[in-house]
Amino acid sequence: MTDVPEPILAPAELVARVEQGWAAFRALVDRVARNGGLERNTETGWPAKAVAAHVAAWHEQATGRLGEWRATGRIPPVPDVDAFNAQVAERTAGDAPESVLARLDASYPPLLSALRALSEADLQAHRHLLGYIVAANTFGHYEEHLAELDALT
Repeated sequence: MTDVPEPILAPAELVARVEQGWAAFRALVDRVARNGGLERNTETGWPAKAVAAHVAAWHEQATGRLGEWRATGRIPPVPDVDAFNAQVAERTAGDAPESVLARLDASYPPLLSALRALSEADLQAHRHLLGYIVAANTFGHYEEHLAELDALT
């Protein structure tokens, strides 16, 4: 599980950390794609394109949760992680790699916008909740998948 950054970063620092993690993750996905590896299974048994689809789905989930929090002050509960991951893998199994990459790329800007909308007061007042949502769905999540993707390059 991804740890919440200690101490919580200021919004600009948090966004910078997310952007840095995204750049490294996305560059690695591109390397795997160039080597024809998106259809190959990683050591976890998922094809690399399923890892990309999985990250995109969690981006979308986090964007929705942050939007709900901003609109209502409540964050919807996290879905059952294993069931959610299995559904994403099943739903995207027949998708072309290009389609998966387009969804991955489309999932990032709305999430980044939601993160940029967070204020320092938001982050301080809701440190554990928001910090976890950000870390678990961005830089921490990317780090979880780097080694398995890197093994395909």
